[in-house]
Amino acid sequence: MHNKTWLIWRHSIDFLEAFKSLHYDNVPLGILMLRDFQKYMLRHSKAFGNAKLKKAGPIRNLQAACSPYLVPAKPNLNKSGYTIVRAELFGMSKGSGGEKLLFVAHHHREYRSMLKIKECRPLIYLHGLPPARLSPAMAQKTMGALRTLLSSARTPAVFRKSAFRSWLTARVKKAMLDVRRVHTLFNRYSIRRTVYGSTINHHGALITSFAQSRKVHTVNIQHGLMAPIAHFPVNADLNFVWGKSHADFLKSYGAPPNKIVVSGPCFYRNLPTGNKAAANMGSAHLQVLVALQPLGNQYNKTLIRSIEQAAKPFEEKIAITYKLHPDQGSTSPFRSSLRCRKSKIFRHGILPLNEMIDRSDVVITPYSSVAYETLISAKPVIFYRKPGYVYYIRNAPVCFHSAAGLKQIFSKAIANRGYLSSLLTRMGVIDKVKPGGNSNRFIWSSLRRLTANIASKDEAEPILELEPILELEPEPELLSTAIK
Repeated sequence: MHNKTWLIWRHSIDFLEAFKSLHYDNVPLGILMLRDFQKYMLRHSKAFGNAKLKKAGPIRNLQAACSPYLVPAKPNLNKSGYTIVRAELFGMSKGSGGEKLLFVAHHHREYRSMLKIKECRPLIYLHGLPPARLSPAMAQKTMGALRTLLSSARTPAVFRKSAFRSWLTARVKKAMLDVRRVHTLFNRYSIRRTVYGSTINHHGALITSFAQSRKVHTVNIQHGLMAPIAHFPVNADLNFVWGKSHADFLKSYGAPPNKIVVSGPCFYRNLPTGNKAAANMGSAHLQVLVALQPLGNQYNKTLIRSIEQAAKPFEEKIAITYKLHPDQGSTSPFRSSLRCRKSKIFRHGILPLNEMIDRSDVVITPYSSVAYETLISAKPVIFYRKPGYVYYIRNAPVCFHSAAGLKQIFSKAIANRGYLSSLLTRMGVIDKVKPGGNSNRFIWSSLRRLTANIASKDEAEPILELEPILELEPEPELLSTAIK
């Protein structure tokens, strides 16, 4: 882990410890605000760079360091009612059988998008719900505790600075409002389980922590590539991951092995679009797909210009298709950076991603789940980054950080059709899985079996004791057998 990441985590642990007494409606607020705090810290790195830490250096077990601040989870698997599914996960609802699903959208754009899918019902826009009318004394107690902590000499000095005090006060008020809306949701519907693509980001932590405070079973479905920031702590009762490399990554930072299940890949954002990639992507000797990331317009413009400059000498032989990340809205900021005649750019969801990968000879990306999907589809990936460790690749990744470096790769790929295959072999993807497996069916089947195994008990045992189900790690080609 990079030193900067350790610094973020050291301050994060201090943050969780300093404000561990903040609760509202029986929900600890620290874990709800963790990701927002980490983002705040990145925006104000100077203020934290010289701040005194209680401890310095690496954290031996990241999960253990965070565990005291999580909601003690003892889910009651005998509960009946709806399973809440994040609306953008609609694609993984196939195979849910007779499960009663309630889709919840957290962004207005997400809500509008899922409204177009008639099968995505019932659909709730969380911020459209009225906040529950809870006792004003409850909010007064929380705000009083916050004021006491912010003025206490025992609270780290960096958390007592004026700018941070203002930010945290506003953030706590927002967290309480969000909790009241979730309270309304749980009052209107009987909830037995929650399924989210991230249970530690602002939205996922809100639903997951509230659910756990009510003994509702919580599930996390891997939504992207793993990283120490944004994927820890592992707080869901059950976590489905794409392959062994991802499970090993979580375990390497202390995640409980018996809360992790390998389901095979589940790329739930790759919904059918009605358009054909073959009819819209360019045609050339070398087909290149570029998966952009939401790392800022300037970063992406620099990446595009480097690729276009490298491809310009071969522009009659190279067709480049740029695909925006789902969190990037418009292609307008980047169109002026295209220089080659056969270069095109599309928003996410315009063309089916699996078809785009199938039609491409190679994929270029800084760091994306598209890279993993490409590699398990037996296609090579070139990373726009400095050489370094990639946890799902056995050997060193192929990287470039300048137009000159990429130009050499393009030249070799055009001259020798076997060159790209040699790059794939040289990298060596760890997981022996296929992108088209029955992971959705396996996930829902596992959840049904989990419930059935304890249906005869009055009180559900903690999920930690259900090891026979939680240790299943079949390859995708074996999933259909496991379901029967």
